[in-house]
Amino acid sequence: MFYTAIPRKGLANNSNKFLVDKGVPNVSMVYQSSIVKKDNELEVDEGKLRKKLMSLPPENKSGLGVLDWEGKAIEILKDINPENKEKKEKVLKQFLKALSIAQEVRPDLKWGYYGIPFREYWNRNDKWRAKNNSLTLLYEKSDALYPSIYDFYENKKSDTDYISQNCRESLRIGKKYGLPSYVFVHHRYHPSNKTKRLDLIPIAEFEEHVSTIMQKYEEGRIKGVIWWNSDRYHINKKTEKIMLQRGEKSIPQYEFEIISTYTNSLENLLKETKER
Repeated sequence: MFYTAIPRKGLANNSNKFLVDKGVPNVSMVYQSSIVKKDNELEVDEGKLRKKLMSLPPENKSGLGVLDWEGKAIEILKDINPENKEKKEKVLKQFLKALSIAQEVRPDLKWGYYGIPFREYWNRNDKWRAKNNSLTLLYEKSDALYPSIYDFYENKKSDTDYISQNCRESLRIGKKYGLPSYVFVHHRYHPSNKTKRLDLIPIAEFEEHVSTIMQKYEEGRIKGVIWWNSDRYHINKKTEKIMLQRGEKSIPQYEFEIISTYTNSLENLLKETKER
């Protein structure tokens, strides 16, 4: 199954209609700005969070809800140094609080955190697994896992191992706690890549990436992929690389071209996977 994480209200009418006609469900995303206090990014603003949750579409065909709390907080959760245990426990308590509120306000959605379990490209070792294992309390209260497995490099041979090992790590944890895994993917290279950042991933490479995610592993299968698309944000911000790629095309034309191309790719690819 494939889902989108795209603010539908901001899309041009033709792009939105295309996704609706295709029946592609959209995930309910709650970003950090709607979770934390204005003067403290490590604490939940309960009033603000409840207001955001109440504003989500009353019906969501995806059945998925994702809390996206990154920045300083997520780095603290990754810390397994015993000297920083107290600080980590405080942040974890806040993550559990936000999760509990989301489940209370919208019990119809499967809630979990974006980027958890943690992804690693190079250092997929015991320390990496220890970081993920340290979040037992969060897994016990979550409804689903939402790891992010984006494409960092162009046609790199190490990509297959990176994708498969991160999938297997999420499936390992999911099997232990009875949680399905939904993987976030993106159609552009990761911003950390200085030369290829935000370049469009060629369709063939994108399909290979997703196909690796959706293959059958010893630990089971990934339940679905979530396609995150931030193009409209970059267009509004006039991000130079995106504007150069857009060229003379109108915003609705460029947006529709991207959405239709990658949606059709995902739809066909996952249909083939289902039939295997």
